Formats: sequence, C-alpha cells, structure tokens
Amino acid sequence: MMAMNKGRLEAFTDAILAIIMTIMVLELHVPDGFTLKAVSHELIPILAYVISFVGLTNLWATHHFLFEALHKVSYGVFIVNMILLLWVSMVPVITAWVATYPDKFLPQVCYIAVIFGWAVLLLLLEAMAKKADPAYPNKALATKEMAIMLVIMVIGAGLSLFLPYVALTTGVIVIGIYLIFPYKEFS
Repeated sequence: MMAMNKGRLEAFTDAILAIIMTIMVLELHVPDGFTLKAVSHELIPILAYVISFVGLTNLWATHHFLFEALHKVSYGVFIVNMILLLWVSMVPVITAWVATYPDKFLPQVCYIAVIFGWAVLLLLLEAMAKKADPAYPNKALATKEMAIMLVIMVIGAGLSLFLPYVALTTGVIVIGIYLIFPYKEFS
C-alpha cells in the first residue's frame, strides 16, 4: 500500500481539532445576570472549558511535533490518528458533563479516561510512526513525562471516588505536565 499524504492527514486533524474546540465553547452559557454571583454559577463550566481547551491545544502541538519528525504516513499511522480523533471528539460532551456534575464520580472518571486515552493514543501513534519511518527520531515525545502523567491520572480517578472536583484538579496537573514537557527536541 502506498504511503498517505502527510499534509492531508495533518490538515484533516487540524480541522477536526478546531471543530471540537469550537463545539466546546458553545456549551458555555451567558450568566443569568450581570452580578458576580451570576458569573460565579458559570465558573466550573468555564474552568472545565479552559482545562480542556489548553489540553487540546497541547495535544495539537504534540501532534504537530510528532508529524514534523515523520516523513511518511503508513496505514497504521492513519488508523491510530483516526482513532485518536474519534477519542478526542468526546471531549466536548465529557467536558460539559464534568462541568455540570463536577463532584460526581462517573463524570470525573470519564473525564480523566478521555485525557488518559488521548495520551496513550499519542504514544501508540509515535510507536506506529517509528515503525513506518526508519528516519523517525528515537523518543520524539516526552515518554517519561507522559508515563508520570498517566500514573497521576490513575491516582486521580481513584481519588475521585472520595473527593469531589478531583478530575478538574487532575486535569490542571496533567495539562501542566503537558505544557512543561510536550515533546523532546529533535536531533
């Protein structure tokens, strides 16, 4: 099978991520009034939106750096990329759900699971990239930092059984790790 055009897959991914981010903002509501109290009722949804938006921005940047190092796209890279987009397309729904019920276990665990899933899929995407392209640099993604992040998410999911708002807190920690260590410099 011939290699897929890398630019087309990147453009498609960029478009899907832009649509997902746009859908998320549509879930935010105008406060019921013009007082701080009215605005305070929307703080959790705004926080959930910001965490998800920053996470998706970092996902996009990580994806960009991964594809920057990739010279050819195999069918395996294409399939994993599409699964990543399928997984990430759940972000608007999960973000709205955790924003509506931030102190409930199931929305918190699902929110963490979506972030966990996209991290695992990025690692799988990199593994497929290495398989497809012998020139792909070793450890382009910050795999050690991503492993730490995955452990934090598992702990966060467990703690959400007992503590409200753990998913959003875990999201902040994980996004912080993403911001500090999104990728390694290519040699």
